[in-house]
Amino acid sequence: MNRRVPLAIPVAVVLVALLVVVLVVMRAAHDRSDVSVQQTRVAEMAPRAAAASQAVNRAIDENAAKGVGVSATRTDRDTAIIGSLVSTAFTWDSGSSYTAARTTLLHQYGLAASNSVITAFVPVSRSAEDYQIDQTGLSCQVDGTPRITLATTVRGVNTYVVSVDVRSTAHGLSGDDPSAAPSRSSDTASSTRTNLLRVGIDASGRVTHASGVAGVGATQVSQDLG
Repeated sequence: MNRRVPLAIPVAVVLVALLVVVLVVMRAAHDRSDVSVQQTRVAEMAPRAAAASQAVNRAIDENAAKGVGVSATRTDRDTAIIGSLVSTAFTWDSGSSYTAARTTLLHQYGLAASNSVITAFVPVSRSAEDYQIDQTGLSCQVDGTPRITLATTVRGVNTYVVSVDVRSTAHGLSGDDPSAAPSRSSDTASSTRTNLLRVGIDASGRVTHASGVAGVGATQVSQDLG
């Protein structure tokens, strides 16, 4: 008798096991490929979905504007004016740029010094030598896109409600000498708040009235290791 015949059983078992392993690996690779394809498709569809959502929102805004007799061209123009006003009020990083922003609001947009937009967001500045803005390295900027909604239209004046997120940051808080120039590698504190405004614009593009209320935001302190 051939004593090697019994060895055929374990060899067959090994071959079957190897085949099973190969099939499992191939299946796993196929599944990973399917997941990868799905992820790619989702990534490709995301911009289209965002564009479609924007188109729907714009159509809603246009229909709402038409309902009160305001053209999309007019609201687009007003929105651009409001965006510029908001950017002016909430974008500065030094005492001089703060003063420039305040001056622009007073003269270019015609806001009175007693207007709540001025008193709430850019109140009367102090002398250049006494700027807390420069001492602390304080800066301010608009965070994201302002949300602008047409509220009323009366005798050619459109009044909009504006919600804008504003981020303020102070640098160099750990310095021993408060009069020294701020260090960008020191501790920083930042606060993001949502401010509300009402802005009226007439048919000529002039800001007829504006008011504002400062929001409340959470403050975060971080260490800049750079």
